Amino acid sequence: FAKEGFQSYGLDYSKTAIKLAKLDAKENNLKVNLKTGDILKTKYKDNFFNVIHDTGCLHHMQKKYWKTYLNIIKTLLKKKGYYKLFCFSINTKFLTGHKITKKKNWIHHNGHYSHFFTKQEVKNLFSKDFKILKTIEEKRKQGMRSFYIFYMQKK
Repeated sequence: FAKEGFQSYGLDYSKTAIKLAKLDAKENNLKVNLKTGDILKTKYKDNFFNVIHDTGCLHHMQKKYWKTYLNIIKTLLKKKGYYKLFCFSINTKFLTGHKITKKKNWIHHNGHYSHFFTKQEVKNLFSKDFKILKTIEEKRKQGMRSFYIFYMQKK
């Protein structure tokens, strides 16, 4: 977005991720507002964003935080705003030595929680407040890892 001239923001829990993003922005002469933080404790104004892009946030949250996360996304996003969700798919076969199944679609590894979503879980969470415009499944590492990409619009 910044490359196309849009005012852009980045928030990540990881200081290292923000440091790398700042280096990338500097190398590409881009103005991006980047900060380390927790989306569940965000300080952005209501109806602030036209677009929110989640790459790897929701799938690292335990289920007990999903409703809070959803309410924050709804509050931050303008009416008719767009939301893009990139998340782990239940069709992932293995991750870091863990077998993923529909019975156990989450793992805890190296201090990190990871959830592997079904399409229905995402629909159940978002469909009341968002129209799902498009869903793509992307496979990597010879089909061993799968990701869903959901394009949605706030109702």
